[in-house]
Amino acid sequence: MDGRPADLMLALHARRSFASIRAFADRFPTRPLLLALTGTDLYRDIHEKPRRPAGTGLAHRIIVLQERGVDELAAHLAAKTRVIYQSAPDIARQALSKTPSRCW
Repeated sequence: MDGRPADLMLALHARRSFASIRAFADRFPTRPLLLALTGTDLYRDIHEKPRRPAGTGLAHRIIVLQERGVDELAAHLAAKTRVIYQSAPDIARQALSKTPSRCW
């Protein structure tokens, strides 16, 4: 956090971003705080005895990138978790134009 006002926070990595998460939650307690959990968060950090607090309790919403990610969370965290898929179907490639494009 650099002190400027913010409408919301989207944090990546619960433990690595904890200081920023805490600062945002303290400064803007009613503004949305979203936390995207990474594979390291889900499959390692939340299962180890916490060495320091994680930001999951402060987040208004938690994001995981696959359906099974929710299975790794305690029930009170799973209730505020949404899945956002990180991939999309391939888009058909278009042939390159033989005429040069002009940018003005």
